[in-house]
Amino acid sequence: MSEKKPLQGHLDHKNGVVLIIEDDRLNMILLRDILNASGIATIETHNGERGLEMARIHQPALVIMDIELEKLSGIALTQRMKMDSSIRAIPVIATSAHAPEFFEKASLEAGCAEFIAKPINVREFVRTVKIYLGIDQEEEKIA
Repeated sequence: MSEKKPLQGHLDHKNGVVLIIEDDRLNMILLRDILNASGIATIETHNGERGLEMARIHQPALVIMDIELEKLSGIALTQRMKMDSSIRAIPVIATSAHAPEFFEKASLEAGCAEFIAKPINVREFVRTVKIYLGIDQEEEKIA
């Protein structure tokens, strides 16, 4: 994972939510449970078209999506998000278990902020999500 800085001031994480777009039911449950156990609220859908609609309606703080989705691929979804002024500032983290080098390059070129290969490293995944949500992990360790 790269050390890119998230867009500043996108959304206050206390009111934010993470939109997960994943067509594999078990992967969806895994991502949701990891984030929820870390105190991060989520909303979910299984296809790209619905994901685009949910991003517009809910204005999530972050989108995490699989690249290979039903109805609208993760690459096409990201491109549409980046063309829509109402949601273009929402950072997108792409994930995939297939051809990680190819999909990493394609997702970053489409406008994704990060690419995470599956299987995910849970600690790094949560750390990356918290960075994009603006959650200070040092303060959390003290609290």
